Amino acid sequence: MKLTILLLLLALTAPAAERAVDPTFLYRNLNDTGFQPSDLTTATCQYRPLFGEGDAQTSIVKGMARFGEAVVAPGGVCNSVSYDNEEQLFYVLEGEGELHYRGAVTPVRKGDFAYFAPTTEHSASNASGAPLRLVVMGFKTPKD
Repeated sequence: MKLTILLLLLALTAPAAERAVDPTFLYRNLNDTGFQPSDLTTATCQYRPLFGEGDAQTSIVKGMARFGEAVVAPGGVCNSVSYDNEEQLFYVLEGEGELHYRGAVTPVRKGDFAYFAPTTEHSASNASGAPLRLVVMGFKTPKD
């Protein structure tokens, strides 16, 4: 009887093991995704990848370099980053902070968008008393 049940379980799980990820649809829930180290993370800036860079299924996503959430703690700062073949958008989900780019500083708050062209060095900081939550979107650009 035990052998029959074991064989039945193996037979049922075998097709699932062969099933490939559908490259036309990916689904994520932010609450089910953990923070991971990335080039912008520091002790006070965390990044939670949803698609692209940092995600296990990175190779499936073709035009998007990264899509995730950055959370900057009160008094925190993210590493400054710059990409040769990637443009980025930041969207402020919650909180207030500052975006730094090429020596300039711009205050941001909930609802603000910011665009960074390829090769533009940029970072985020948070001088407020509440977390700053940003959606980080990176899009691959053609190589010249």
